[in-house]
Amino acid sequence: MDRREFISAAIGLPAIACSRGRLAEAQRPLSVPVDPAMPISRIAFGSCAEQSRAQPIWDPILRANPELFLFIGDNIYADTEDMSEMRRKYAQLGAQPGFMKLRNTVPLMATWDDHDFGVNDGGADYPKREHSRQVFFEFFSEPPGSPRRGHEGVYDSRILGPEGKCIQVILLDTRYNRTKLNRRRSSDPGRGKYTPVPDPSATFLGAGQWLWLEEQLRKPAEIRLI
Repeated sequence: MDRREFISAAIGLPAIACSRGRLAEAQRPLSVPVDPAMPISRIAFGSCAEQSRAQPIWDPILRANPELFLFIGDNIYADTEDMSEMRRKYAQLGAQPGFMKLRNTVPLMATWDDHDFGVNDGGADYPKREHSRQVFFEFFSEPPGSPRRGHEGVYDSRILGPEGKCIQVILLDTRYNRTKLNRRRSSDPGRGKYTPVPDPSATFLGAGQWLWLEEQLRKPAEIRLI
């Protein structure tokens, strides 16, 4: 078993190679262009960035020369239904010197978690979820008319690298359509705040995202990151 087969087997996916025909589909340009002939070998990722505090973490990240950076959630701490306040907090992140340099030099992909979605432990019951999604797209420069703007949530997928060395990056959205949680009625130390949801229709992703994910997993790539 070679390395590609081992990685694919470890995550339960077939070891399939990229083909020029399948990869000819148009992909939205990233904010910083990616050389399609260059294999991606250094991917950095992070979460939980408190926008109102100093963020010296960007300096060592930039020194590592990542070829792609993934924002995987709690990119700001918004926790609000006021979209002007959410925009103000994104602006605080945007003004961080290290983030500014990263944004200008490294290709970025992003999804969200609860605090940048808008509410702690939030899901489909958050009343401003669509407004919040539009603010997210504004900040991360999702172009008008992008297919990503046409589906529910902020999930995304990219295939990067040359033929034979393709990496597929899949960022899920586990907030926009997630079924409301059942809060435990009494505090019981060690048992957590929530109880199981017995409804068989309960979901993390929503029907549309599940179908989309199935389509993504059929696309050829040597390595998939989910």
